[in-house]
Amino acid sequence: MSALRVLIVEDEMVVQMHLARLVAELGHEVIGTAMTTREALEAAELNAPGLVLMDIHLADGDDGVDTARQLVHRLDCAVIFVTAYADQATLERTEQVGAAGYLVKPFTAPAVRAAISTAMGSHQRLSRARGEARTLSSIVESMGDALFVLDESGRITFVNPRASELTGWPPHEADGRELLEVVAVPVESDRRRVQALLAESRSTRGRVAQAARAA
Repeated sequence: MSALRVLIVEDEMVVQMHLARLVAELGHEVIGTAMTTREALEAAELNAPGLVLMDIHLADGDDGVDTARQLVHRLDCAVIFVTAYADQATLERTEQVGAAGYLVKPFTAPAVRAAISTAMGSHQRLSRARGEARTLSSIVESMGDALFVLDESGRITFVNPRASELTGWPPHEADGRELLEVVAVPVESDRRRVQALLAESRSTRGRVAQAARAA
């Protein structure tokens, strides 16, 4: 793993110094430390960390989870939450932020190394997935053909701008409706062919799902 730029956000000075020493010994660069939300945001803005070690409870009563949310939104950095204890509700909040890992106090050098390695692998996979999703979204939004995405019951879950333009249905109004309710097919024989294709598609998805469960 290449050296990382690490920001440590921890309100206990002894823990902060211990973490900084362990991170440096692992070959990474500590680009800043902070005890409050304001200090963390300022340090991140100035030094653009790739990884943040974030205590859940910060100085001045600041919330580490909310601070992490702001950092991820601004910088798309990986976040490892550092805590001695967290209840289920807090853990769920960290998952919503996109926690890349956890480090439980008291910690050792091997634990820090493992947490960083796991977190960066997870974050890189997530970043790739987000990038691919953005690329796909851009292609779908700009394509000249109408595109409808249907769920297993045959109801619309997505229409691209071209489909909305051709049908006259805004995306939010088309959502949840059956395809033939949105797409005008005046010729009865054509409607039957579309219905047959939809039925065949649902049947195929059902067989694939059964095979996947059996495997």
